[in-house]
Order: sequence, then C-alpha cells, then structure tokens
Amino acid sequence: MRTNVLLNTVDILGTQIPVDYRKSLRARRLSITMDTDLTLRVTLPNRYSERMVQKFIQEKRHWIFRSYHSLRRRREKSFEIKFEDGSPILFLGEWYTLRIEVDSDLRARVELLDNEMLVKASGNSFVKSVLKRFYRAKAREVISDVVACYANKLNLSYKRISIRDQKTRWGSCSSAGNLNFSYRLVMMPLKVIDYVVVHELCHLKEMNHSKRFWVLVSKVLPDYKERKKWLVDNSCGLKIF
Repeated sequence: MRTNVLLNTVDILGTQIPVDYRKSLRARRLSITMDTDLTLRVTLPNRYSERMVQKFIQEKRHWIFRSYHSLRRRREKSFEIKFEDGSPILFLGEWYTLRIEVDSDLRARVELLDNEMLVKASGNSFVKSVLKRFYRAKAREVISDVVACYANKLNLSYKRISIRDQKTRWGSCSSAGNLNFSYRLVMMPLKVIDYVVVHELCHLKEMNHSKRFWVLVSKVLPDYKERKKWLVDNSCGLKIF
C-alpha cells in the first residue's frame, strides 16, 4: 500500500519539476518515473532518508531533464477535443469527425457512422458527458473481452475489472487480483489496448518490472516494445476528457 509523503518541486539543471514522493511497503529500491502530467514520481522504501533520495535524484538529473522536456514537447503537439461539431475525435485508434445533433426531445446517445461520430444530446452542455458515458461503456465492453482472452492464454485468474476515470495511469493491478483501467484506453488502437491489458495481467504473477516480468509479457506479445513505444509517443493527447 502506498502513501503520499509530500508533493514538492526539484530544480533539475535550471528547470523546476514537480515531484511526488511515495513510500511503498513493497518497494525494495528507489525508483523514478516521469508521468504524463509532467510530474516526477519517486517510489522509495521506508529505509531511505530524504538525503539519500535527493542524492539519487541528482545522480539521475540528466535522465530526468531529458524525459521532462521530451514529454513536454509531445504534450505541446497533442490534439484538443473542443466538443464542437466538426472536431476530430479518436476511438479505437481511428479518427472520426464529431457531429453533434442537439434537441431537447432527443434521447442522449452516440452513433458511429462510417468516419463520423454522431452525438445526440438535449443540449450543448451535455455533449461532453454523453461522450464520456459512451467511452466508459465501450471501454468496459472491449477491455473485458481482451482481459478474458489474454488471461486464458497466460493461465491467470483475476477477481474484478474496474473502468475508472484515471488520468495518470492507463491501468493498474492490485495485490488482491483486481484490475483497473482508464476508460480513455478505448481511444487507442486495439494492439495498444492488448499491451496495457497484458502488462497488468502479468503483474498478477510478477508485481514488479523485473526481467521475469518482461519475459512473461513477451511470451504473448513478442512485439510488446513497439506497442509500448506507441503508448509513450502518443499517450499525452489521449487524456484530455
């Protein structure tokens, strides 16, 4: 179980970067990741002092600097959904043109018509919420099928699948065997959804990112590195609603 220690900033070669320090009872060593919200996540075991943590961060300062600015550049290129008629919108890796039909007598729903996504709502202010419900429902449908497929291939069992409004993680796996996924995952191509699902399923057996973990992933997805790269290169723009 993780608990927040503090939320602060650190100066990395002249750049102020937000840092989220977290203690983990399961962590055996210090680890850092640069999250898509441009926050440096530092996971540390209880035995590490603040001085040791700051020393570790400074040792990794060049990696942190490169990762932060690379991610920042990708975020600046990300698209924006304006929830207006004619705007582009992504679903299962395919671009659609958003079409909006507003009428107080309409039953709120979303329809896929060739290369258009038609949103029917009783008012413009409801378009975003109608789309969100559509994505959540489709995410549960698609992800549940993918989880069942790969759990069978890996001979793994799980307890519950939850579709959440997660903005900093595409998926997560609890020690109790529950799987959690962001509904935004359904914006991605199926091969990337497969990767995220397999990644979390493999954590049911290996609750880490050790060599054994990646060997397990590669057994069912030999090209997982390509899928992971797509996720890293394109994920920023997919967390905007």
